[in-house]
Amino acid sequence: WAFKWLGNFSEVTVVLSGVSTMDQLKEDIEIFEDALPNSLTQKEINVYKEIKKLYNSKMKVGCTGCSYCMPCPSGVNIQPVFSLYNNHFFGDPAIWNKSYKDFYTNKCDASQCNECGECEEKCPQHIPIIDKLKEAHEYMISK
Repeated sequence: WAFKWLGNFSEVTVVLSGVSTMDQLKEDIEIFEDALPNSLTQKEINVYKEIKKLYNSKMKVGCTGCSYCMPCPSGVNIQPVFSLYNNHFFGDPAIWNKSYKDFYTNKCDASQCNECGECEEKCPQHIPIIDKLKEAHEYMISK
């Protein structure tokens, strides 16, 4: 599905699929034979939009992981904290909680934020990082 979506855009000329086996390579070749620009039907595009909407509804922070907010003067590991917070909804919470406790032990968790605002000035997504760090911290320590 992802390859078909990418192939639908004429601007996309190369896709690195990361194959590990000959069978995967053959499958990718087969997919890309049909994944041509503007090849998706409107119905298919609507399905992709619904999937995106559902996926985005699970995300708590719209962080893309660019790390422009880093380094944090207080040592907060901002992007990984947001990644843990977002991924908490997609897997075993115990795993994410242990990882967050490791951040806490290493003093790079969200509670280290001193609200200087440097990160927010640098964020291209204009995320209210300070508020989202507080939210992530409260959520992660409560689980």
